[in-house]
Amino acid sequence: MGGRFYGLSNASFAIMAVGLLLAASYVAARVRWGGVFLAVVGVAAILIDGSATLGADFGGPPALVVGFVLAGLLIYRVRLTPWWVLGTLLAAGATSLVFSVIDYLRPAAERSHLGRFIQTVIDGGGFEVITRKLSQSLFGLPWWMAVSVFVLAGVVAIWWWYHHTPRPEKEEPSIPLLRHTAFPIIATLVFGMVINDSGVVIPAIGLTVAGLGWAAMSLESVKGREVLAGTAGAEPVRDGDTA
Repeated sequence: MGGRFYGLSNASFAIMAVGLLLAASYVAARVRWGGVFLAVVGVAAILIDGSATLGADFGGPPALVVGFVLAGLLIYRVRLTPWWVLGTLLAAGATSLVFSVIDYLRPAAERSHLGRFIQTVIDGGGFEVITRKLSQSLFGLPWWMAVSVFVLAGVVAIWWWYHHTPRPEKEEPSIPLLRHTAFPIIATLVFGMVINDSGVVIPAIGLTVAGLGWAAMSLESVKGREVLAGTAGAEPVRDGDTA
């Protein structure tokens, strides 16, 4: 019950994931090769987080895959189709599996919990581990109820995304950073909560960090619009007028 003494803990993961998604999305939306930049940052974060000798995090890499893919889709205004959903989920699952198998190939004494999970699956205890984590993520509810809640929430989220994603010819006025990162960050935190066993710790800490960033950018955007509105409404000073 001592918690994590090495690698990246769930709380640290939440802070890192939110910070990287905010920063990378901010830059990616403003530079010419933004997609490449976003991909490089995402891949680097996944490698660091999933490496058995660095982050040693089983649930973090798939959540990062989901977040960075969704951020890219939003920045480039790509509609979320069933194929995108399926491909993203498969990539997310394969990411943790690859890290775990690589760790499993190391000597037994040197394995982290990533490799030990593969051994647990081989020994027939994989289902018990997965259902326990699902149950703990929703305050001890039976695992089948937790699955039902997450599936329903996922269907609602995908439906909302499909019907509210702005199209190029019909762009809605909004705060760019908030529009590009709100859904990806929430999806990353919820996905991380489902895979890990720390319950609402991940979304609680992550949204605390994200909320401050969103608030700062919202205030900056409102201030900029007020300045532009004031400049547009100002009348030119004529000769003889008092400044």
